[in-house]
Amino acid sequence: MRLFAKRIAAMLMVFVMLASASGCAAAPFPKLPSPEPYSAEQDTVLNETVSEKIEIEVLPPLQETAGPQPEPEEFSVPELEAAEPGDPALPEETDCTTDAPELSEQEEEPQPSYDPEPVAPAQIIQTPEPEPSPQVIWESPAVQPVIETPAPQPVIETPAPQPVIEAPAPQITMPAPEASAVIPEPAQPAELEKPVITLSGETLPSEIAEGSPFVLRGIIKVSAGNLIKIHAALIDAAGKTVQQCIYAPGTDAFDLEGTVNVSLVFGSLAPGDYTYLLNAEASNEGLRSERELINHGFKVAADPARDAERNKTYTAKFTNDTSNAGRIWNRFINEFGNPYAAAAILGNIAAESSFLPYLVEGDTSTGYSFSKEHTMQADSGALSRDAFAEAPGEEYGGGYGICQWTGDRKAALYDFAKASGRSVGNLDMQCDFILHEMINYYPDLYDYLKTADSCYSAVFKFCNVYEQAALYGARNTYALQYLEKYAS
Repeated sequence: MRLFAKRIAAMLMVFVMLASASGCAAAPFPKLPSPEPYSAEQDTVLNETVSEKIEIEVLPPLQETAGPQPEPEEFSVPELEAAEPGDPALPEETDCTTDAPELSEQEEEPQPSYDPEPVAPAQIIQTPEPEPSPQVIWESPAVQPVIETPAPQPVIETPAPQPVIEAPAPQITMPAPEASAVIPEPAQPAELEKPVITLSGETLPSEIAEGSPFVLRGIIKVSAGNLIKIHAALIDAAGKTVQQCIYAPGTDAFDLEGTVNVSLVFGSLAPGDYTYLLNAEASNEGLRSERELINHGFKVAADPARDAERNKTYTAKFTNDTSNAGRIWNRFINEFGNPYAAAAILGNIAAESSFLPYLVEGDTSTGYSFSKEHTMQADSGALSRDAFAEAPGEEYGGGYGICQWTGDRKAALYDFAKASGRSVGNLDMQCDFILHEMINYYPDLYDYLKTADSCYSAVFKFCNVYEQAALYGARNTYALQYLEKYAS
Protein backbone atom coordinates (compact mmCIF):
# COMPACT_ATOMS: atom_id res chain seq x y z
CA MET A 1 0.00 0.00 0.00
CA ARG A 2 2.84 2.35 0.79
CA LEU A 3 4.47 1.71 -2.58
CA PHE A 4 1.19 2.21 -4.36
CA ALA A 5 0.76 5.66 -2.73
CA LYS A 6 4.23 6.66 -3.78
CA ARG A 7 3.45 5.82 -7.37
CA ILE A 8 0.22 7.84 -7.30
CA ALA A 9 2.08 10.85 -5.91
CA ALA A 10 4.74 10.57 -8.61
CA MET A 11 2.14 10.48 -11.35
CA LEU A 12 0.41 13.53 -9.96
CA MET A 13 3.73 15.37 -9.96
CA VAL A 14 4.15 14.52 -13.63
CA PHE A 15 0.78 15.96 -14.51
CA VAL A 16 1.46 19.11 -12.52
CA MET A 17 4.73 19.60 -14.34
CA LEU A 18 3.06 19.16 -17.70
CA ALA A 19 0.45 21.70 -16.86
CA SER A 20 3.04 24.16 -15.64
CA ALA A 21 5.15 23.57 -18.71
CA SER A 22 2.42 24.75 -20.99
CA GLY A 23 2.08 27.93 -18.92
CA CYS A 24 5.80 28.57 -18.95
CA ALA A 25 5.85 28.47 -22.72
CA ALA A 26 3.68 31.68 -22.82
CA ALA A 27 2.25 30.65 -26.11
CA PRO A 28 -0.95 32.46 -27.12
CA PHE A 29 -4.04 30.38 -26.78
CA PRO A 30 -5.92 29.74 -30.00
CA LYS A 31 -9.18 31.45 -30.36
CA LEU A 32 -12.12 29.32 -29.50
CA PRO A 33 -15.78 29.93 -30.10
CA SER A 34 -17.54 31.64 -27.29
CA PRO A 35 -18.72 29.18 -24.80
CA GLU A 36 -22.27 28.83 -23.91
CA PRO A 37 -23.44 30.57 -20.84
CA TYR A 38 -22.64 28.65 -17.78
CA SER A 39 -23.77 28.64 -14.29
CA ALA A 40 -21.88 28.97 -11.12
CA GLU A 41 -22.05 25.27 -10.56
CA GLN A 42 -20.42 24.65 -13.88
CA ASP A 43 -17.80 27.17 -12.97
CA THR A 44 -16.93 25.28 -9.84
CA VAL A 45 -16.63 22.07 -11.73
CA LEU A 46 -14.96 23.18 -14.91
CA ASN A 47 -12.90 26.13 -13.81
CA GLU A 48 -10.57 24.14 -11.68
CA THR A 49 -6.98 24.92 -12.51
CA VAL A 50 -3.68 23.48 -11.87
CA SER A 51 -3.06 26.00 -9.22
CA GLU A 52 -5.26 24.13 -6.85
CA LYS A 53 -3.45 22.08 -4.32
CA ILE A 54 -4.29 18.47 -4.19
CA GLU A 55 -4.35 17.23 -0.70
CA ILE A 56 -3.44 13.59 -0.39
CA GLU A 57 -3.32 11.86 2.92
CA VAL A 58 0.03 10.36 3.70
CA LEU A 59 -0.19 6.83 5.00
CA PRO A 60 1.66 6.10 8.18
CA PRO A 61 4.87 4.16 7.71
CA LEU A 62 4.54 0.45 8.07
CA GLN A 63 6.14 -1.24 11.00
CA GLU A 64 9.49 -2.62 10.21
CA THR A 65 9.53 -6.34 9.92
CA ALA A 66 12.37 -8.72 10.27
CA GLY A 67 14.27 -9.50 7.16
CA PRO A 68 15.70 -7.37 4.40
CA GLN A 69 13.60 -4.41 3.30
CA PRO A 70 13.22 -3.67 -0.42
CA GLU A 71 15.07 -0.61 -1.57
CA PRO A 72 12.81 2.28 -2.64
CA GLU A 73 12.23 2.43 -6.36
CA GLU A 74 13.44 5.46 -8.27
CA PHE A 75 10.86 7.11 -10.48
CA SER A 76 11.80 8.95 -13.60
CA VAL A 77 9.65 11.62 -15.23
CA PRO A 78 8.56 10.48 -18.64
CA GLU A 79 9.83 12.59 -21.50
CA LEU A 80 7.42 15.13 -22.96
CA GLU A 81 6.26 14.69 -26.44
CA ALA A 82 8.05 16.81 -29.04
CA ALA A 83 6.46 20.19 -29.74
CA GLU A 84 4.62 20.53 -32.91
CA PRO A 85 6.07 22.73 -35.71
CA GLY A 86 5.39 26.39 -35.23
CA ASP A 87 5.40 26.18 -31.46
CA PRO A 88 8.15 28.05 -29.76
CA ALA A 89 10.90 25.85 -28.56
CA LEU A 90 10.96 25.05 -24.90
CA PRO A 91 13.94 26.20 -22.94
CA GLU A 92 16.54 23.61 -22.37
CA GLU A 93 16.11 23.68 -18.64
CA THR A 94 12.88 24.90 -17.21
CA ASP A 95 12.40 24.74 -13.51
CA CYS A 96 8.74 23.92 -13.42
CA THR A 97 8.96 21.58 -10.54
CA THR A 98 6.25 21.97 -8.02
CA ASP A 99 6.69 20.56 -4.62
CA ALA A 100 4.35 17.69 -4.20
CA PRO A 101 2.04 18.15 -1.33
CA GLU A 102 2.61 15.91 1.59
CA LEU A 103 0.29 13.05 1.89
CA SER A 104 -2.03 13.16 4.82
CA GLU A 105 -2.03 10.41 7.32
CA GLN A 106 -4.72 7.88 6.78
CA GLU A 107 -5.33 4.86 8.90
CA GLU A 108 -5.67 1.78 6.84
CA GLU A 109 -5.52 -1.91 7.61
CA PRO A 110 -2.04 -3.35 7.30
CA GLN A 111 -1.43 -4.93 3.93
CA PRO A 112 0.86 -7.82 3.20
CA SER A 113 4.41 -6.78 2.33
CA TYR A 114 4.61 -7.67 -1.32
CA ASP A 115 5.08 -5.52 -4.45
CA PRO A 116 2.00 -5.19 -6.62
CA GLU A 117 2.28 -5.39 -10.35
CA PRO A 118 3.66 -2.17 -11.85
CA VAL A 119 1.01 0.15 -13.13
CA ALA A 120 1.48 1.51 -16.65
CA PRO A 121 1.63 5.33 -16.78
CA ALA A 122 -1.56 6.96 -17.87
CA GLN A 123 -1.73 8.41 -21.36
CA ILE A 124 -1.86 12.19 -21.62
CA ILE A 125 -4.89 13.47 -23.41
CA GLN A 126 -4.29 16.86 -24.95
CA THR A 127 -7.34 19.00 -25.20
CA PRO A 128 -7.23 22.00 -27.61
CA GLU A 129 -7.16 25.14 -25.63
CA PRO A 130 -10.21 27.44 -26.29
CA GLU A 131 -9.73 30.99 -27.52
CA PRO A 132 -9.95 33.52 -24.74
CA SER A 133 -13.23 35.25 -24.43
CA PRO A 134 -13.27 38.94 -24.04
CA GLN A 135 -15.29 38.54 -20.92
CA VAL A 136 -13.65 35.47 -19.47
CA ILE A 137 -10.03 34.65 -19.35
CA TRP A 138 -9.66 30.99 -19.82
CA GLU A 139 -6.92 29.06 -18.33
CA SER A 140 -6.00 25.66 -19.54
CA PRO A 141 -8.04 23.24 -17.59
CA ALA A 142 -6.14 20.74 -15.71
CA VAL A 143 -5.97 17.50 -17.46
CA GLN A 144 -7.44 14.91 -15.27
CA PRO A 145 -5.28 11.80 -15.25
CA VAL A 146 -6.89 8.56 -16.08
CA ILE A 147 -6.04 6.36 -13.20
CA GLU A 148 -6.61 2.70 -13.62
CA THR A 149 -7.68 1.15 -10.38
CA PRO A 150 -5.72 -1.99 -9.84
CA ALA A 151 -7.60 -5.13 -9.25
CA PRO A 152 -8.09 -5.69 -5.55
CA GLN A 153 -5.45 -7.96 -4.18
CA PRO A 154 -6.54 -10.76 -1.87
CA VAL A 155 -6.00 -9.81 1.67
CA ILE A 156 -4.03 -12.53 3.35
CA GLU A 157 -4.73 -12.47 6.96
CA THR A 158 -1.94 -13.90 9.03
CA PRO A 159 -3.45 -15.67 11.99
CA ALA A 160 -2.39 -14.06 15.16
CA PRO A 161 -0.14 -16.32 17.16
CA GLN A 162 -2.05 -18.12 19.82
CA PRO A 163 -0.69 -17.66 23.26
CA VAL A 164 0.79 -20.80 24.75
CA ILE A 165 -1.25 -21.67 27.74
CA GLU A 166 0.73 -23.72 30.17
CA ALA A 167 -1.31 -26.19 32.12
CA PRO A 168 -0.98 -25.41 35.76
CA ALA A 169 0.81 -28.02 37.80
CA PRO A 170 -1.62 -30.16 39.76
CA GLN A 171 -1.99 -28.93 43.23
CA ILE A 172 -1.97 -31.61 45.90
CA THR A 173 -3.87 -30.59 48.89
CA MET A 174 -2.97 -32.49 52.00
CA PRO A 175 -5.71 -32.79 54.50
CA ALA A 176 -4.90 -30.96 57.64
CA PRO A 177 -4.28 -33.36 60.49
CA GLU A 178 -6.82 -33.42 63.18
CA ALA A 179 -5.83 -31.70 66.32
CA SER A 180 -6.31 -34.85 68.35
CA ALA A 181 -4.37 -37.10 65.96
CA VAL A 182 -1.19 -38.57 67.40
CA ILE A 183 1.48 -39.78 64.98
CA PRO A 184 2.71 -43.15 66.27
CA GLU A 185 6.41 -43.65 66.53
CA PRO A 186 7.87 -46.33 64.22
CA ALA A 187 7.91 -49.73 65.82
CA GLN A 188 11.31 -50.75 67.00
CA PRO A 189 12.51 -54.16 65.81
CA ALA A 190 12.29 -56.78 68.48
CA GLU A 191 15.61 -57.58 70.02
CA LEU A 192 16.87 -60.97 68.89
CA GLU A 193 17.18 -63.64 71.51
CA LYS A 194 20.50 -65.35 71.86
CA PRO A 195 19.94 -69.11 71.52
CA VAL A 196 20.26 -71.19 74.68
CA ILE A 197 21.25 -74.86 74.23
CA THR A 198 20.06 -77.55 76.66
CA LEU A 199 20.46 -81.34 76.96
CA SER A 200 18.05 -83.71 78.68
CA GLY A 201 17.72 -87.49 79.18
CA GLU A 202 21.39 -88.17 78.52
CA THR A 203 23.18 -91.46 79.34
CA LEU A 204 26.83 -91.56 80.46
CA PRO A 205 29.20 -94.54 80.29
CA SER A 206 31.08 -95.46 83.46
CA GLU A 207 32.95 -98.80 83.28
CA ILE A 208 32.18 -101.24 80.49
CA ALA A 209 33.69 -104.59 79.57
CA GLU A 210 35.80 -104.83 76.48
CA GLY A 211 33.64 -105.50 73.45
CA SER A 212 30.47 -104.48 75.25
CA PRO A 213 28.24 -101.83 73.61
CA PHE A 214 26.89 -98.73 75.26
CA VAL A 215 23.67 -97.04 74.14
CA LEU A 216 23.91 -93.23 74.01
CA ARG A 217 20.70 -91.31 74.58
CA GLY A 218 19.74 -87.66 75.02
CA ILE A 219 17.71 -84.80 73.43
CA ILE A 220 19.46 -81.53 72.54
CA LYS A 221 17.23 -78.45 72.21
CA VAL A 222 17.69 -74.74 71.52
CA SER A 223 15.47 -71.93 72.85
CA ALA A 224 15.55 -69.81 69.65
CA GLY A 225 16.81 -70.46 66.13
CA ASN A 226 18.23 -73.83 65.08
CA LEU A 227 21.00 -76.22 65.95
CA ILE A 228 23.63 -75.93 63.25
CA LYS A 229 26.32 -78.34 64.47
CA ILE A 230 26.56 -81.40 66.74
CA HIS A 231 30.04 -82.83 67.40
CA ALA A 232 30.64 -86.02 69.40
CA ALA A 233 33.96 -87.81 69.96
CA LEU A 234 35.75 -90.51 71.95
CA ILE A 235 39.21 -89.42 73.14
CA ASP A 236 41.81 -91.85 74.54
CA ALA A 237 44.15 -91.20 77.49
CA ALA A 238 46.80 -89.70 75.20
CA GLY A 239 44.34 -87.08 73.93
CA LYS A 240 43.93 -88.73 70.54
CA THR A 241 40.52 -88.78 68.90
CA VAL A 242 39.78 -92.45 68.18
CA GLN A 243 36.16 -91.94 67.00
CA GLN A 244 34.07 -88.87 66.15
CA CYS A 245 30.99 -87.76 64.25
CA ILE A 246 29.56 -84.39 63.14
CA TYR A 247 25.92 -83.58 62.32
CA ALA A 248 24.27 -80.40 60.99
CA PRO A 249 20.60 -80.73 62.00
CA GLY A 250 19.15 -77.33 61.05
CA THR A 251 16.33 -77.99 63.54
CA ASP A 252 15.54 -76.88 67.06
CA ALA A 253 15.92 -80.40 68.51
CA PHE A 254 18.30 -83.34 67.99
CA ASP A 255 18.01 -86.95 69.23
CA LEU A 256 21.28 -88.77 70.04
CA GLU A 257 19.85 -92.28 69.94
CA GLY A 258 19.46 -92.68 66.20
CA THR A 259 22.48 -90.59 65.31
CA VAL A 260 25.49 -90.33 67.63
CA ASN A 261 24.63 -93.71 69.20
CA VAL A 262 25.06 -95.38 65.80
CA SER A 263 28.27 -93.55 64.95
CA LEU A 264 30.26 -94.11 68.15
CA VAL A 265 30.98 -97.82 68.65
CA PHE A 266 31.95 -98.44 72.28
CA GLY A 267 32.23 -102.21 71.72
CA SER A 268 35.24 -101.73 69.45
CA LEU A 269 37.31 -99.85 72.04
CA ALA A 270 40.42 -101.49 73.44
CA PRO A 271 40.88 -101.62 77.23
CA GLY A 272 41.89 -98.22 78.66
CA ASP A 273 40.66 -94.82 79.78
CA TYR A 274 38.54 -92.60 77.50
CA THR A 275 36.58 -89.38 77.45
CA TYR A 276 33.16 -88.89 75.87
CA LEU A 277 32.78 -85.33 74.43
CA LEU A 278 29.60 -83.74 73.09
CA ASN A 279 29.39 -80.14 71.80
CA ALA A 280 26.56 -78.20 70.13
CA GLU A 281 26.26 -74.92 68.20
CA ALA A 282 23.12 -72.90 67.43
CA SER A 283 22.22 -69.74 65.54
CA ASN A 284 19.31 -67.32 65.70
CA GLU A 285 19.38 -64.75 62.88
CA GLY A 286 23.13 -64.42 63.15
CA LEU A 287 23.33 -64.62 66.94
CA ARG A 288 25.36 -67.74 67.68
CA SER A 289 25.84 -69.87 70.75
CA GLU A 290 28.18 -72.77 71.46
CA ARG A 291 28.08 -75.07 74.43
CA GLU A 292 29.98 -78.12 75.66
CA LEU A 293 27.24 -80.49 76.79
CA ILE A 294 29.24 -83.56 77.88
CA ASN A 295 32.87 -84.03 78.90
CA HIS A 296 32.77 -87.36 80.70
CA GLY A 297 35.53 -89.92 81.39
CA PHE A 298 34.96 -93.67 81.44
CA LYS A 299 36.95 -96.95 81.50
CA VAL A 300 36.96 -99.98 79.22
CA ALA A 301 38.00 -103.11 81.21
CA ALA A 302 39.65 -106.17 79.64
CA ASP A 303 37.38 -109.25 79.15
CA PRO A 304 39.00 -112.67 79.78
CA ALA A 305 36.56 -114.36 77.41
CA ARG A 306 37.65 -112.08 74.62
CA ASP A 307 41.27 -112.90 75.35
CA ALA A 308 40.38 -116.59 74.93
CA GLU A 309 38.65 -115.76 71.61
CA ARG A 310 41.74 -114.03 70.31
CA ASN A 311 43.91 -117.02 71.21
CA LYS A 312 41.59 -119.53 69.52
CA THR A 313 41.00 -120.24 65.83
CA TYR A 314 37.42 -120.70 64.52
CA THR A 315 36.54 -122.37 61.26
CA ALA A 316 33.68 -121.51 58.93
CA LYS A 317 31.82 -124.77 58.45
CA PHE A 318 28.26 -125.97 58.07
CA THR A 319 26.34 -127.70 60.81
CA ASN A 320 24.00 -130.67 60.79
CA ASP A 321 21.73 -128.97 63.29
CA THR A 322 18.27 -128.64 61.67
CA SER A 323 16.90 -126.25 64.30
CA ASN A 324 16.13 -122.69 63.34
CA ALA A 325 19.51 -121.60 64.81
CA GLY A 326 21.38 -124.26 62.76
CA ARG A 327 19.51 -123.29 59.54
CA ILE A 328 20.32 -119.60 60.07
CA TRP A 329 24.00 -120.46 60.73
CA ASN A 330 24.29 -122.44 57.50
CA ARG A 331 22.52 -119.70 55.49
CA PHE A 332 24.99 -116.96 56.51
CA ILE A 333 28.10 -119.19 56.48
CA ASN A 334 27.18 -119.86 52.88
CA GLU A 335 26.75 -116.11 52.22
CA PHE A 336 29.82 -114.66 54.02
CA GLY A 337 32.18 -117.60 54.65
CA ASN A 338 33.03 -115.99 58.01
CA PRO A 339 32.17 -117.66 61.38
CA TYR A 340 32.23 -114.26 63.18
CA ALA A 341 29.58 -112.85 60.84
CA ALA A 342 27.29 -115.86 61.24
CA ALA A 343 27.76 -115.88 65.04
CA ALA A 344 27.05 -112.13 65.27
CA ILE A 345 23.77 -112.50 63.34
CA LEU A 346 22.73 -115.48 65.51
CA GLY A 347 23.51 -113.60 68.73
CA ASN A 348 21.27 -110.65 67.65
CA ILE A 349 18.41 -112.86 66.46
CA ALA A 350 18.50 -114.86 69.71
CA ALA A 351 18.09 -111.62 71.69
CA GLU A 352 15.27 -110.36 69.42
CA SER A 353 13.01 -113.36 68.83
CA SER A 354 14.59 -116.60 70.06
CA PHE A 355 14.61 -117.70 66.39
CA LEU A 356 10.76 -117.68 66.04
CA PRO A 357 9.93 -116.26 62.54
CA TYR A 358 6.18 -115.80 63.27
CA LEU A 359 6.62 -114.09 66.67
CA VAL A 360 4.56 -110.97 67.40
CA GLU A 361 6.24 -108.64 69.88
CA GLY A 362 4.82 -109.04 73.38
CA ASP A 363 2.95 -112.29 72.69
CA THR A 364 2.81 -114.43 75.84
CA SER A 365 -0.04 -116.75 74.77
CA THR A 366 0.31 -120.51 75.13
CA GLY A 367 2.29 -121.94 72.25
CA TYR A 368 2.31 -118.42 70.71
CA SER A 369 -1.21 -119.02 69.44
CA PHE A 370 -1.88 -115.31 68.82
CA SER A 371 1.29 -114.94 66.72
CA LYS A 372 0.37 -117.95 64.63
CA GLU A 373 -3.19 -116.66 64.05
CA HIS A 374 -1.83 -113.23 63.14
CA THR A 375 0.51 -114.78 60.57
CA MET A 376 -2.30 -116.84 59.00
CA GLN A 377 -4.48 -113.73 58.58
CA ALA A 378 -1.64 -111.90 56.84
CA ASP A 379 -1.01 -114.82 54.49
CA SER A 380 -4.71 -115.19 53.59
CA GLY A 381 -5.15 -111.48 52.94
CA ALA A 382 -7.64 -111.00 55.76
CA LEU A 383 -5.03 -108.71 57.25
CA SER A 384 -4.07 -105.95 54.87
CA ARG A 385 -0.55 -104.68 54.34
CA ASP A 386 -1.21 -101.47 56.31
CA ALA A 387 -2.86 -103.35 59.15
CA PHE A 388 0.05 -105.80 59.25
CA ALA A 389 2.54 -102.92 59.50
CA GLU A 390 0.86 -101.64 62.68
CA ALA A 391 0.80 -103.17 66.15
CA PRO A 392 -2.10 -105.65 66.37
CA GLY A 393 -3.34 -104.27 69.71
CA GLU A 394 -2.55 -102.24 72.77
CA GLU A 395 -0.99 -105.23 74.53
CA TYR A 396 1.32 -105.95 71.61
CA GLY A 397 4.21 -104.11 70.09
CA GLY A 398 4.88 -103.51 66.43
CA GLY A 399 7.78 -105.97 66.05
CA TYR A 400 7.42 -109.14 63.97
CA GLY A 401 9.68 -112.02 62.85
CA ILE A 402 13.21 -113.10 63.72
CA CYS A 403 14.53 -109.50 63.66
CA GLN A 404 11.31 -107.91 65.00
CA TRP A 405 10.83 -105.55 62.03
CA THR A 406 8.54 -102.58 62.63
CA GLY A 407 6.76 -99.88 60.62
CA ASP A 408 7.81 -99.45 57.00
CA ARG A 409 10.34 -102.27 57.20
CA LYS A 410 7.60 -104.59 58.44
CA ALA A 411 5.41 -103.56 55.49
CA ALA A 412 8.36 -104.20 53.16
CA LEU A 413 8.66 -107.70 54.63
CA TYR A 414 4.97 -108.23 53.78
CA ASP A 415 5.59 -107.18 50.15
CA PHE A 416 8.72 -109.33 49.90
CA ALA A 417 6.82 -112.40 51.13
CA LYS A 418 3.91 -111.84 48.73
CA ALA A 419 6.31 -111.33 45.81
CA SER A 420 8.07 -114.63 46.57
CA GLY A 421 4.82 -116.53 47.20
CA ARG A 422 5.80 -117.49 50.72
CA SER A 423 4.36 -116.91 54.16
CA VAL A 424 5.32 -113.81 56.09
CA GLY A 425 6.43 -116.22 58.87
CA ASN A 426 8.68 -118.33 56.67
CA LEU A 427 12.26 -118.57 58.11
CA ASP A 428 14.11 -118.89 54.81
CA MET A 429 12.15 -115.98 53.35
CA GLN A 430 13.14 -113.80 56.32
CA CYS A 431 16.85 -114.72 55.94
CA ASP A 432 16.63 -113.71 52.29
CA PHE A 433 15.02 -110.42 53.36
CA ILE A 434 17.95 -109.71 55.75
CA LEU A 435 20.40 -110.09 52.89
CA HIS A 436 18.13 -108.01 50.59
CA GLU A 437 18.14 -105.10 53.04
CA MET A 438 21.90 -105.25 53.75
CA ILE A 439 22.83 -105.32 50.07
CA ASN A 440 20.48 -102.47 49.11
CA TYR A 441 20.41 -100.28 52.23
CA TYR A 442 23.43 -101.23 54.37
CA PRO A 443 26.19 -102.17 51.93
CA ASP A 444 28.98 -101.08 54.31
CA LEU A 445 27.75 -103.53 56.91
CA TYR A 446 27.52 -106.25 54.29
CA ASP A 447 31.17 -105.69 53.26
CA TYR A 448 32.35 -105.51 56.88
CA LEU A 449 30.83 -108.90 57.79
CA LYS A 450 32.81 -110.57 55.05
CA THR A 451 36.12 -109.70 56.72
CA ALA A 452 35.21 -109.32 60.42
CA ASP A 453 37.89 -110.80 62.73
CA SER A 454 36.13 -110.35 66.07
CA CYS A 455 32.82 -111.72 67.27
CA TYR A 456 32.37 -108.80 69.67
CA SER A 457 32.88 -106.16 67.00
CA ALA A 458 30.60 -107.98 64.53
CA VAL A 459 27.82 -108.28 67.11
CA PHE A 460 27.95 -104.61 67.99
CA LYS A 461 28.08 -103.52 64.34
CA PHE A 462 25.06 -105.60 63.37
CA CYS A 463 23.13 -104.38 66.42
CA ASN A 464 23.81 -100.67 65.86
CA VAL A 465 23.47 -100.57 62.08
CA TYR A 466 20.90 -103.18 61.15
CA GLU A 467 18.84 -103.84 64.28
CA GLN A 468 19.12 -100.27 65.66
CA ALA A 469 18.09 -101.76 69.00
CA ALA A 470 17.43 -99.73 72.10
CA LEU A 471 18.68 -102.53 74.37
CA TYR A 472 21.86 -104.46 73.81
CA GLY A 473 21.26 -107.22 76.31
CA ALA A 474 23.11 -110.56 76.10
CA ARG A 475 23.86 -110.46 72.37
CA ASN A 476 27.60 -110.98 72.87
CA THR A 477 27.00 -113.97 75.14
CA TYR A 478 24.62 -115.63 72.66
CA ALA A 479 27.04 -115.02 69.78
CA LEU A 480 30.01 -116.60 71.61
CA GLN A 481 27.89 -119.63 72.48
CA TYR A 482 26.98 -120.33 68.83
CA LEU A 483 30.54 -119.61 67.70
CA GLU A 484 31.81 -122.27 70.07
CA LYS A 485 29.00 -124.65 69.05
CA TYR A 486 29.22 -124.46 65.24
CA ALA A 487 32.76 -123.21 64.44
CA SER A 488 35.21 -124.83 66.88
